[in-house]
Amino acid sequence: MESSLKYALMINLSQDPNDWLFVTEDTGSCMDLLPMTYDDRILAEHAAGVWAATHQRPCKVVEYLNE
Repeated sequence: MESSLKYALMINLSQDPNDWLFVTEDTGSCMDLLPMTYDDRILAEHAAGVWAATHQRPCKVVEYLNE
C-alpha cells in the first residue's frame, strides 16, 4: 500500500493552546472517525478559513500521512 501526504484540519475547542482535534468526515459512526483530508494545501487553507469563520474557533492545517 502506498503512503501519500495529505493535509488535514485541526481545531482547538478548549482554553488549552495545546489541545487540538482533527476535523473528521461523517462516516455515520462515531466509532469509525477519519480525518477530513485534502490533496492540496491551498484547498485545505481555504477550508480552514471557512471553518474558523463559521464556527469562530481556531483552525490550522497540518500535514497528514495517509497510510
